[in-house]
Amino acid sequence: MNNIKKLFGLKASSIIVWVFLLLFSLSLAFLISCRFSKTDNKENLRTNTNWVVSSIKDDSALKADDLKGKIAVIHFFAGWCPPCRKEFPEFIQWAKANSKRDDLFIVPISLDKNKSDADKFFSQYEQEIKCYFDKGAAASSFNINGIPTTIILDKSGNIVFKREGAVDWTGGKVDKEIEKIKDK
Repeated sequence: MNNIKKLFGLKASSIIVWVFLLLFSLSLAFLISCRFSKTDNKENLRTNTNWVVSSIKDDSALKADDLKGKIAVIHFFAGWCPPCRKEFPEFIQWAKANSKRDDLFIVPISLDKNKSDADKFFSQYEQEIKCYFDKGAAASSFNINGIPTTIILDKSGNIVFKREGAVDWTGGKVDKEIEKIKDK
């Protein structure tokens, strides 16, 4: 410490203040980058098509290729995630309203620790759609960094919308994104 004082001519209290300011600045930069990483991402990227998820109720599987020819709304969540629990009732209402559409495939994918945890959470909601469980392959394919995350794929499997963080399912944002690509 004496060498540092001699080198910079600073008192110990000044060094502490500089270290605090440096750490504060790094923390602020991290928080800002996290905030911007949650914005809508419309990169129009092709996803890895090697993933498979399984139904939480049975052993049926859903493969990436099963979504071809339809618009897919993929929603990653977990029952242990507070933002997911807050958002999920709106997602279910939106899914109910859109579940009969022939051009749309709604794919809720749980990232819970096991199928029974996923089933326990998903079964709390009255719905007609199937829920899937991912051991990590799908989340990795879509480069999921946090949940909830919603992804919309066009009929060719290209990512046209990606939102890390809660979506306002009642605000029409998802519907507008679907409208843009439904005739393509």
